[in-house]
Amino acid sequence: MGVHGWNWFLKEEGWLPDTRQSCCSQSLWRNPSSLSESDAFASRIVPIPDRSVLHVDGNGLAFFLHRAAYARHLAKVIKGGNNKQLRAHSNACTVPKQSLSTEQVRRLLPNFMPLTLLSDAVREFASQLQDKHGMKLLVYWDGEQRRVFKHETDKHRQTRRPEEWSNVQHYCQYGMMPASKTICEWEYVFPKSRLFTTQIMNVLQTCGAETIHCEEEADHIIAERASNNPNHYVLGNDSDFCFFPNVNYIPFATLDAQHNTTTACVIRRAEIAESIGLPEELMVELAILMGNDYVDPRDAKLNFHSRNVYDLVEHLRDQVESYRVTSQVAEIEEALRFIRILYNFGDLSEFPFDERDSAGRVIDENDMACDSILDNIALRPTIPDEVPLELAKLRPFSDISIKDAALR
Repeated sequence: MGVHGWNWFLKEEGWLPDTRQSCCSQSLWRNPSSLSESDAFASRIVPIPDRSVLHVDGNGLAFFLHRAAYARHLAKVIKGGNNKQLRAHSNACTVPKQSLSTEQVRRLLPNFMPLTLLSDAVREFASQLQDKHGMKLLVYWDGEQRRVFKHETDKHRQTRRPEEWSNVQHYCQYGMMPASKTICEWEYVFPKSRLFTTQIMNVLQTCGAETIHCEEEADHIIAERASNNPNHYVLGNDSDFCFFPNVNYIPFATLDAQHNTTTACVIRRAEIAESIGLPEELMVELAILMGNDYVDPRDAKLNFHSRNVYDLVEHLRDQVESYRVTSQVAEIEEALRFIRILYNFGDLSEFPFDERDSAGRVIDENDMACDSILDNIALRPTIPDEVPLELAKLRPFSDISIKDAALR
């Protein structure tokens, strides 16, 4: 999740492109129109030297690649049918849901996407960066452990997967689709293949990318290994990377490696601080006031609170460099101390790991740590725990059962 509302702020300030118009883009690279839509963003695009080292957030990469592969899948299903009206649409966003046949709806569910499309996206990503530009790819994957302060965030995220399977059940039993404005939003409301991260890991390895499996969340490990190295870059989709010192952070949406020179927007904490008129030392305090995975300012009883990021920046401008956010709650004060140590690459050993159940059931789009466990379960003839038993018994389609889909 990162820092709450920070990506919106980066878009407002011209550090990120507006991706609302490219939600079903089939490209892995920066949308060319983003440069003409924002002069501020265009001015921040810089060349990335060949043979640089890219420290890649594997979990963020997995969902980034899945999004592009799913967009290609949508186009293939829609363009490949006999319906001339459907084929006339330029992208999936403009296709009326009611115009789809039952078979097309079934094929468009994310867990029916052929994993070969995902493999092709991985190979394209790796070949452009490694083979064409000589980049070294180091891909980091989250481990199962979490620090105690992340417990509430993980507990909230656990509800995501059962809701996705519930949407499948409602569709199969009653023909009901979850609320969504466009077809491409189905990627977020229906479950993905259980094996999609495993597929990405394996293809990356065959492409020669180096894989690092971390004991806990990889964010601070990635940032620390990339810090203070001018030709080392962090490639990801997590706003937390903006708050680590001396890190060259490249968001996926800003990267373009399909031409002779790789280009991207490189975000550095010191440069953002200068652009908004803050001492760099207060950037961590800004992250605390905005809220992140470890503290929710709505409940933390902090000494200052606003939901407007510009109000928070203005408040910090009036403070001295040594200013620290405080809370009336002792447990929150300890969480604030943890956040400051985390963002400044301090020693986290004094903060224990949270206990997890033996099945490793903390799963969500940003917390894929336990998928290896669940992949092993899925490879056996059983249904994942969150799939309703009623759903497992349904066979609404003649060519494939929902049980088969649950095991994909």
